Amino acid sequence: MSNNASTLDQVRDIVLSIIDHELGPVSDDEELLLSGLLDSMAVISITNDLEARFQIQIQAMDITIENFESIAAMANYLVGQINE
Repeated sequence: MSNNASTLDQVRDIVLSIIDHELGPVSDDEELLLSGLLDSMAVISITNDLEARFQIQIQAMDITIENFESIAAMANYLVGQINE
């Protein structure tokens, strides 16, 4: 498994642990913010969990719709941060 796939799997685990499972399955590319699946409190929880899991610091200016719009977008953002 590549690092990108591993990162995606880990992000998926974190996000799905926070999203209400009664809403049904969530794909990796599904819009989470604008659809209302995630609210600001959920984003804070996800950010904290991602920082702990990947041992990185996510800057406030990086918490954007583009970086947190989907599970795939979060994983892509993290891969970029880890590879810097």
